[in-house]
Amino acid sequence: MDCSVWLAPNQFKRFGDEQAILCGKSEWLVRYSDFMLSFSGRGNIKIQCPQCNEKFVTGFCLNSKFKIVGSEKEAKKLYDFFNANIEIISAEKNSSFLELLEDELILGSYRLANNHVCRFFEHKEKNSSNKKNIKKVGTYRPFEVLGELMNK
Repeated sequence: MDCSVWLAPNQFKRFGDEQAILCGKSEWLVRYSDFMLSFSGRGNIKIQCPQCNEKFVTGFCLNSKFKIVGSEKEAKKLYDFFNANIEIISAEKNSSFLELLEDELILGSYRLANNHVCRFFEHKEKNSSNKKNIKKVGTYRPFEVLGELMNK
């Protein structure tokens, strides 16, 4: 069974704060077959850079697969820490599709499509290059030649 779903940002109860929020509707393709649930989604997301605090809008792409088993005991038994491609979930848990999507968005498994240039790293790099070029007059630097040799 395949279906396509458009979701608005207000349909997510827990996702959406100053760090990250969906911008406009997002498109999701959902597939269910043989106790396997997979979905892929894309849309735009507004994110705040943790280093420079700049907010920017970028595209996201999310792909997730779930294997549905009958009990929590079976889910724990089949859970494979080294296979991150497929999550094992229990039918006993009563999870909704929206909660699964929201969990994946919160966990940050979306990939950013934008090449954000962080001002924090530009500023840090600029300051460190200025400090390298400053030489104090009359200062004895015994390892200055060694540094020059290592950079060659």
